[in-house]
Amino acid sequence: MSAPLFAIDASTNSKVKILATSNKLNVRASEIEDKLDVLNTTCSNINVSVGDVTVNTADLETLQTAANASLVSLDTKTVVCDTDQVIISSSALPSGAASSSLQTAANASLTNLEADITTLLSYVDGLEASATDNGTKLDDIVTNTASSGGSPTRTQSSIASGSSVSGGSDVGSALDCSSFRTLVINGSTTDSGNLEILCSQDGGTTYRFQESIWSNSDDSGNYYYHKVIEHPSKHIKFKNPSSGNTMTITLTAEGQNW
Repeated sequence: MSAPLFAIDASTNSKVKILATSNKLNVRASEIEDKLDVLNTTCSNINVSVGDVTVNTADLETLQTAANASLVSLDTKTVVCDTDQVIISSSALPSGAASSSLQTAANASLTNLEADITTLLSYVDGLEASATDNGTKLDDIVTNTASSGGSPTRTQSSIASGSSVSGGSDVGSALDCSSFRTLVINGSTTDSGNLEILCSQDGGTTYRFQESIWSNSDDSGNYYYHKVIEHPSKHIKFKNPSSGNTMTITLTAEGQNW
């Protein structure tokens, strides 16, 4: 015979014998549900201590092994980056970045530029040499302008030296200017007035009036002559006009062959 079953009466907190039939306990389902609700609420407020938790270490070891493999792979890639060596051919380059082919083209351009500069410097040296030659040639041109084909010369001629010349008379002798390109006349006189310049192209046989040369005075009352004649006639002479007073005249002529 089995022992009787007892339960606690909550209202009286006393034991109550439970009737059983054929070793079976009849319990109302609604009472069980109420008890389970209370149990769930109670369990949600329970803080579990780590020491009481059972962990599946086999699964953790599997995850740790996978993580270690990933870390080793990452470490290998980091070492490659730390070698300061970048493989350009296998690395992505931005558009327009420098490359070996572009460097070769740049070197070729620099070589051409250097050659052009060398050519330019040679050209400048040639210009300097030409300028020097031209300077020499200009000197030759000046030299060759002399009527004799030699060096430029000056020929001084004294036409009158303190000579007293009356009106209508020649001043000294005629001057041969056939080798002159320029004739410079200088002189002085004791009175104001002019001298006539007569020219001849037939060797001094026939003279015709060309122009006059007038005296100019300074602050002291002295009178001077000065005249430049370009491309003079073959022969020239000077004359005190017929209406002129008698004057004391000093007159010189410088012939230049350039």
